[in-house]
Amino acid sequence: MDVKVSMFGVLPAQSYRMEFIAFDPKNLTFTSNEVGMGIKHWQHRLCIVPRANGAELIDEIEIEAGWRTGMVAAWARFMYARRHGPRVRMLAVQSAYGVWGV
Repeated sequence: MDVKVSMFGVLPAQSYRMEFIAFDPKNLTFTSNEVGMGIKHWQHRLCIVPRANGAELIDEIEIEAGWRTGMVAAWARFMYARRHGPRVRMLAVQSAYGVWGV
């Protein structure tokens, strides 16, 4: 998917590409690659691990952005921490309805 992204809605919008490279509904995982805005490599792997009392959501991210890598990694930490709560709530709702078959 090709999109335009503007950091904080302040910086000029730039091209950004997101590509799903693997999806495994049986094992509740996906992997995506992303590039753009000075990011050479951003690979995201998400895995949902069923547990006795719910599920564990695991994000693994590899980032390569040259001299910007530290700043991009800090942005990633902020962004994923901020969206973790809503994702956990969605997972809880879906789990309660047996969407995942757990």
